[in-house]
Amino acid sequence: MHTRYHSSKLKIVTTFHRPKLDPSPSSYAQVNRVQRQDAEQLLEEYSKIIRWRNNGKENVLDIGCGPGDITIDFVLPRMSRPIGKLVGVDVSEKMIKYAKRLYECEDVHFQTLDIENGDIDLFLKDYPEGFDHITSFYCLQWVRDQKKGMKNIYNLLKPAGDCFFAYPVKHAVFEIYEELAKIPRWNTFMASNCDFFASFINQDNAADTIYKFLKLTGFRYYNVEMVDKRMTYTGLDNILGFITTINPIIPKINNNERTEYLKDFLKIAAELNVYREARNPSESEFATPYQLVVAYAVK
Repeated sequence: MHTRYHSSKLKIVTTFHRPKLDPSPSSYAQVNRVQRQDAEQLLEEYSKIIRWRNNGKENVLDIGCGPGDITIDFVLPRMSRPIGKLVGVDVSEKMIKYAKRLYECEDVHFQTLDIENGDIDLFLKDYPEGFDHITSFYCLQWVRDQKKGMKNIYNLLKPAGDCFFAYPVKHAVFEIYEELAKIPRWNTFMASNCDFFASFINQDNAADTIYKFLKLTGFRYYNVEMVDKRMTYTGLDNILGFITTINPIIPKINNNERTEYLKDFLKIAAELNVYREARNPSESEFATPYQLVVAYAVK
């Protein structure tokens, strides 16, 4: 089922409170509530189709592990015992350093890896046996070359290994980015969503496109579903935390520009009826439906 967003214009007067920006792994871990909820629920629902071995000793790779909390809290408990290796990878060195400090142990490791442009052969020198399972949550939307990303995932799997991933493909935030890109001041930083995300993001053909990529990559079994969700952030501080930690523009602009950018972001969000400003900032609300693509494939 595909959800289409319908927006109506709304004239508002925004009283903006200057945000305290801290794009650190610890702050990200504080605002990734939606990712955590979705990862936990999807692993609970779909874990029975993952081909876990009864005798354990399996290697699992979690792509886009961020600060490592989802890897440890939800992926690790699903693994058959005794485990082989659990490896979390992320493109951010800061995230990996944070995850290493908190979670790394004998059988749990964290490394930097760009699943789109990284050297997969070099990475596999550390894990020459490959991986029995690959998971990924809220990461692959950032892979612009999906064909290359899927091929790299395929090459990281052992024969008969499987992968399970979920990421947003329909979300009001993507629509907000598109509108921001029409403003000359911000167009310098992005011409469209395609500057940062896969080309099918916020398009109606996302599921079909991903299905074709899995087929062309060579997976012998693959299934793609669209799952309808809804998220709500209440309180201006929480809303700004959500916006700034996932925003590709924020690291590129200075503090004064950030204030103006976030004003424009919230103004567009209000016009799309996903942001409601309250007199008391703690009662302001950002709420929107969104769709996740949920895919499973066997090599």
